Amino acid sequence: MSRALAWPLAGLLIAGCAHGAASDDSAADSDPLAAAESAKASNKLDEAIRDLKQALKADPHRLDAWRMLVQVHSEAGRLGELTSDLKQKSAASPTDDALHYALGLAYFAESKTAGDAALTEFETAEKLKPTEAEYPFRLGVAYFELERWGDSLAPLQRAVQLAPKNAKYHVPLGLALAKLQKKQQALDEFRNLLELSPSGRDVKLAQQALERLEDPLRDIPQAETDNVRRGIDWLHQADSPQQAIDLFQDVLDRYPDLAPVHVLIGLAYERLDDNAPAIEHLQRAIELAPDDAQAYLYLGELYFSKQKPERAVDYYQKALARNPLLDRAYGRLGEIAVTRSDATAALANFKMLEVLSPDDPGAHAAMAQAYELAGQYDSAEQELRGIVARDPKNLDAWLRIGFLNGALAKKATNPTERDAHLKQAQAAFQKVLDVQPENVAASRAIQELHGSATQ
Repeated sequence: MSRALAWPLAGLLIAGCAHGAASDDSAADSDPLAAAESAKASNKLDEAIRDLKQALKADPHRLDAWRMLVQVHSEAGRLGELTSDLKQKSAASPTDDALHYALGLAYFAESKTAGDAALTEFETAEKLKPTEAEYPFRLGVAYFELERWGDSLAPLQRAVQLAPKNAKYHVPLGLALAKLQKKQQALDEFRNLLELSPSGRDVKLAQQALERLEDPLRDIPQAETDNVRRGIDWLHQADSPQQAIDLFQDVLDRYPDLAPVHVLIGLAYERLDDNAPAIEHLQRAIELAPDDAQAYLYLGELYFSKQKPERAVDYYQKALARNPLLDRAYGRLGEIAVTRSDATAALANFKMLEVLSPDDPGAHAAMAQAYELAGQYDSAEQELRGIVARDPKNLDAWLRIGFLNGALAKKATNPTERDAHLKQAQAAFQKVLDVQPENVAASRAIQELHGSATQ
């Protein structure tokens, strides 16, 4: 039975190829690996295998092709065939590091052969070519998947040392450090990750790791676990904060120093807009567990909602110092920066928000707002056009494109430039009216544009 798709880090071990799916026929024609990805996406696995073998014939040390070859054979149910072939080739060419690497991947993709055989192949590949970061990275991930956290640490650290700018290498290292309860070092890895344009999947893995470190049930006595779970359900599922408060208070009457429960009851009071007990419990949580981020985040939210930005900023920053992957904190700090006309802070915080929420149109809209504040209008329009490229019916984005171009037309001194902006603005407003003919803002804007064009 193949285990490849069941692993939490499976995408890191045998996936992660360098290319995206081929976007057109010319890309597939020029690169066999791109052709293989296109064939794989269409479930033409035999065709993908043929293309990958062609890519490896041209470059036998193309590691991304080896990874995909193992993955496709696994999906096609032909992994045994590939493993046998790789064993023969590796025995015939014992100094070929890429063959040992590929054989290690193939071994580990089968549950019955995962373990020492795969680890030995990765270790051999690294010994043969110690400058290749991919080899210790895969070795470390294999140890991690075998739940040998301590053994995974050194090879993952070697990979990061060899390729510090590769975002995906920081993820399993941070996960391993978190498993070993080295929270501050894990935070450093995840903080570094944000500066390296990580994939959405890398970010999600890192966020899940930090969420586990701050699991509200982690310090709860076994006898109280069900009560706390019921309270969480009342708070988050049933949206009944008073019932949650009653359950959490019962727990605290018996165990008054449980920081996670103080956080939860503080949040429940905050939902009721009862600020005094909310602050009291969240402050108590900070006293009991000063390294946990959630209480700081919720206090930031409380002060933000009460229009006390100075206090809110302080707590959001403290939350991020303890968990650098809190998208809500970056978003709020960006919003506060906009109200203060602080373009630099707005850009910095909304950039982090985009990294953490790459598929959220709201994050891109916020970034466009920051670019406008900074006077970087081309970048602002690029963000907005990215939104409508993914969702052509996003009327808010079309309206903003229209208003942005309308404003730029008024500022333009060159007639040609002015006409171009007017044309772009009218086209954007028309997109809104095509979907929503009664839209007053778009109708009025087009009328104003017609007036400007005749002046």
